[in-house]
Amino acid sequence: MEIVKAARTDEKALLALLKEYFAHEGKDYSKHELQQIITRAQHSGKEFHLLKEGTRVVGCISIILREKNEVELDTLFVAKAFEGKGYEALLLDHALAFCERENIHTIMSVIPRAYELLFAQKGFHLHKNKVCVELKKQVTQQKNLHEQLKDLAHVEETSDQTSEMLGALKTRK
Repeated sequence: MEIVKAARTDEKALLALLKEYFAHEGKDYSKHELQQIITRAQHSGKEFHLLKEGTRVVGCISIILREKNEVELDTLFVAKAFEGKGYEALLLDHALAFCERENIHTIMSVIPRAYELLFAQKGFHLHKNKVCVELKKQVTQQKNLHEQLKDLAHVEETSDQTSEMLGALKTRK
């Protein structure tokens, strides 16, 4: 299992996946229309990232660079035959890791209701029809929480050691 940026050699598989994606939304596009959608998307800065199981493309997510520190996540989709295996979460984690590596602070996405819980679990906040998160703030909060937990563990350990010492001193008297 791997997630890769779509290459020219992936076009046929991407077309098939997008056909299923749009059919899921009630839209029926021809192969030519899908190729135009892909071409326009790529010219506007959209990158498709594909989840492959062996040689088969089973899911995708697209990342659109809007501004220097802002992206939009779009087209999160896993083929029906592969739903329920956690692949949607893998794709979203991949996109978030990409944003962190690229030092992108703001991530937006318009998502179907089916993905609200997944996005919420990853730290996104729902704003009307958009899901938004500031990744830097999210990462900083996670790091601060981790440090606080380490400090708390240290305090508890010190408290236990102090109690043991006091107990030992009391038994000496």
